[in-house]
Order: sequence, then structure tokens, then C-alpha cells
Amino acid sequence: GNLTIGLSAILGGVARFTGAAGAVTYTTPTAVDLLAAMPDMDIGDSYVFTIVNTAAQAATIAGGTGVTAVAGNLVVNAASKNFVLVKTSSTTMDLISI
Repeated sequence: GNLTIGLSAILGGVARFTGAAGAVTYTTPTAVDLLAAMPDMDIGDSYVFTIVNTAAQAATIAGGTGVTAVAGNLVVNAASKNFVLVKTSSTTMDLISI
């Protein structure tokens, strides 16, 4: 199944997913929504958050509109991974696994 990562979860620092069945993709909010929630970000600034995947299968992390997901966007089951969002323009961001 496909799920959207809540803006409040990203801003809170941890997005936790537990029960999706089968192959799953978790998608960030759009860059416009993320940047509206973080108005003090300048180009090149970054924000780190963690995705916790306690589901029985791996999850692919995708970027919403305007968010480019860079390689390393798989979170295996029963694991967590840190990601950084980097502001690349007034309307775009990169999502990087760290």
C-alpha cells in the first residue's frame, strides 16, 4: 500500500509506521507544504528526521511533488533510518538518506 508521511510526524522528528501489508511506499508531503511549515529555511539549510518501519516488509521512501528522493531510500522491516531534507530552491527540496 501507499501512505503519506504526515507533516506533523516529520516536524516532530519521527515518523513511525507499523502495519501496511505487502510492498509499501511512504511519500513525503510536497516541498511547498514542507517549506511553508519551515519558513526560516534558507537554500542549503537542512532538517533531519527519522523513519521507523516496524512493518513486516521493507518500505520505499518517495518524495512528494517538488521533493527529489536521492539513492538510499529503502527502510528495511523492523528498522529505522535517518533522512535529511535539504532546501534546494524556494519550491524544491532533496530527500537524502543519511
